Amino acid sequence: MTCICCSGELAPLPYHDAFLGKPLLQCKGCAHIQLSESPSGEIIRQYYAGAYAENRNAFVGPAYFEVMRKRAIAQRKLIEQFVPLKGKRVCDVGCGFGSFLEEVKPLASKAFGLDYDDTSIAHCRKLGLDVRKIENETEIDFTNEPVDIITLSHVVEHLNELEKTMARIRKCASYVFIEVPGYRADLSAQFADQEGHINFFNVASLRRLTERLGFNILYLHEAGPSLDVYWSEGQWQGFYKRIVRRITHDWFFDQYEKERVGGIWIRAVLKSA
Repeated sequence: MTCICCSGELAPLPYHDAFLGKPLLQCKGCAHIQLSESPSGEIIRQYYAGAYAENRNAFVGPAYFEVMRKRAIAQRKLIEQFVPLKGKRVCDVGCGFGSFLEEVKPLASKAFGLDYDDTSIAHCRKLGLDVRKIENETEIDFTNEPVDIITLSHVVEHLNELEKTMARIRKCASYVFIEVPGYRADLSAQFADQEGHINFFNVASLRRLTERLGFNILYLHEAGPSLDVYWSEGQWQGFYKRIVRRITHDWFFDQYEKERVGGIWIRAVLKSA
């Protein structure tokens, strides 16, 4: 087994994955982190129907929707620096509760989403959004319905068939937007709840992957609060986080549009070659 991003040599880390309990592996070249063994489709389904759904639903409420709204605004603004959304056909893969679709629907000629979760889909449809159910990533295919822009916000890190899925997406859309969480092996708190992630990206590894898959990178940068501050377990950092959250009334310190080296999110705007 080699690194999925750069084909580099892998070494075990002292963390274990959430599916099979096996050691996570880190690339010696680009520092990408990945599973040592891919879980079966059934194991993945059980995880998302169980632990993942329970953890996410515990946070769903007004504060959660406000976080999603602010992040959607930041994502839309970034995309429009490179691709005007007006009149475009947009699909949000893994659309969740529809915050990004609500943001782009007034601009796009067509805006629809794909998701597997019945609760999220029902919520979106109550909002009048066009959202379609898929059972797994093999159904992410736009051969019969070309789109201009595909967005993947906190989706790519969950893909079990990453290369195949991204290859299909590249053939079907002129532009792709990606947002993934950034990871560092020295921040142990990041690996306590891995949220079903199969790949754990950094800027270098996401760049290597997208270039290898044939995308042209228009933008790739980190954003949001600092990884060091957000994930630090130190006493001073904990005190600082509590104060800032009390001031901003926001889990991410109201820093959704802040471009920052070492930020917690990595955002990319890609053009299909």
